Amino acid sequence: MTSSLEGARDLIKHRDVTGVLVHFTQQDIFRLANNMEPEQRRELRVVAETITTPSEIWQQWVRDPKNSDGWVKKRTYLRVLRTVEQELTGDALGIAVEFIYSMRWELSGVHLLPSSLVNVSGNMDEVFRQGDLMYSAEKAKHPLGTQ
Repeated sequence: MTSSLEGARDLIKHRDVTGVLVHFTQQDIFRLANNMEPEQRRELRVVAETITTPSEIWQQWVRDPKNSDGWVKKRTYLRVLRTVEQELTGDALGIAVEFIYSMRWELSGVHLLPSSLVNVSGNMDEVFRQGDLMYSAEKAKHPLGTQ
């Protein structure tokens, strides 16, 4: 069992592109890797890149997974990559990294969606592009519609 002091030393803090501080631990990373299919574990690097350089960040209120009467904020970092590797199914990889706010923003889940670009985009729209768009890399490149 990990003491709270050990957990505090293990805490990784990252300030995202919007200035929000998110937290995760090495144990979160190990748990995440263990829950992934073996062939997906090599994608941990792109999971990290999705947090540091997302294409989009969405935020919404959701039911608290720990308290059915409560609500928490969920923040979802999205990225779609075109893949060259033949081992992945399709020609794109969608990545969604989710954080839940309890006392702080904490890692709650990761989803890897290998498929065709059309299917990945459709899945992102249907499942992960929910709530308020907090950040868009495309809009950051072209503020106020300038090109």
